[in-house]
Amino acid sequence: MRDFLLDLDVKHWAHAHFPGHRYSELSSNLAECFNRWIKDERCLPVTQLVDAIRMKLMEQMSRRKEESLRWKTTVCPTWDKRLTGLFQFSRTWVVRKSSADVYDVRGNPSNTVNICQRRCTCREWQLNCFPCVHAVCAIRKSGCDLNDFVEPCYLVYSLREAYSKSIEPIPTVYKPDFVADSDDVILLPLQRRPTGRPRTERVSPMWKTTRKRLCSRCGTVARHNKRTCKEPLLS
Repeated sequence: MRDFLLDLDVKHWAHAHFPGHRYSELSSNLAECFNRWIKDERCLPVTQLVDAIRMKLMEQMSRRKEESLRWKTTVCPTWDKRLTGLFQFSRTWVVRKSSADVYDVRGNPSNTVNICQRRCTCREWQLNCFPCVHAVCAIRKSGCDLNDFVEPCYLVYSLREAYSKSIEPIPTVYKPDFVADSDDVILLPLQRRPTGRPRTERVSPMWKTTRKRLCSRCGTVARHNKRTCKEPLLS
């Protein structure tokens, strides 16, 4: 692993040298969160599954739109509380002014903040696009409004704009009953189901590896055994 990382540019694997923006999120479990969100619907047929996801999104967008209309702050409440906490934490720090926009924040360790370029030597402001504790301290010293240095994605009006539209309901279209001939009906392949209740498992993450084994039921090399095999078998 060490040799592998040495051959790569540091910006590809070191968080501090990443040239883009993280927006305070560094996670790869979005697929697992979505899988848990549709836990009760994921066993439905594909058409019913898509319609169930549509209805869940429709309710979620309506709920978040109504909730955002009740907010009275400029910054979203979660991030507004974070700003308040950073402000209280840095109240005892000493700030030295170097120029009109550059400040020296004497913390542990000390950092240099440029409020015009929105940069801090700790690089947290550049990565997350949200003022770090040193930036909050410097902005307080400059006398500027702290909300003016928050990116639009953290503001209430941006969230209201994101949920301003709505997903329209789709009425069910009833079709006449159709009785097909016996020759037109495609039956399921004959198979023997294992005894017991089928297991329902979450989607495993990509980095999780399991040992492959030979299944004595279907005869294939896979990540299941005879007890968990779900492959159809022809009689």
